[in-house]
Amino acid sequence: MHFDHSPGLRVIDHQACVVFDRDTGNVAHIHDSITFEGGEMPSREAIEARAMELARQFAAERPGIDLDRLDILHVSPEEVEEVMVPRVDVQARKLVQQPRPGPMQEPNREAP
Repeated sequence: MHFDHSPGLRVIDHQACVVFDRDTGNVAHIHDSITFEGGEMPSREAIEARAMELARQFAAERPGIDLDRLDILHVSPEEVEEVMVPRVDVQARKLVQQPRPGPMQEPNREAP
């Protein structure tokens, strides 16, 4: 994400973190923190707290997210941009591309 386009505003810090299920690697929330020139840069702990707060709100609306298993992984904003369907490799603690399902099978068509 490129946030340097606002007239007169310059990004001085951009951090990202992923809230994920520590057992499955499924991503519950991706959180960006952007600080513009003149703004106060939040601490790592403040970013984590806000990310977890939002993930819990989203989880209340979506089934299948176990709040007791949520964990946070800090990543570069560029890493988030590079993956279409993100998940976390829980062993390596790294953001990866979730495997896509195989190609759709053609329906069985019999000639008349």
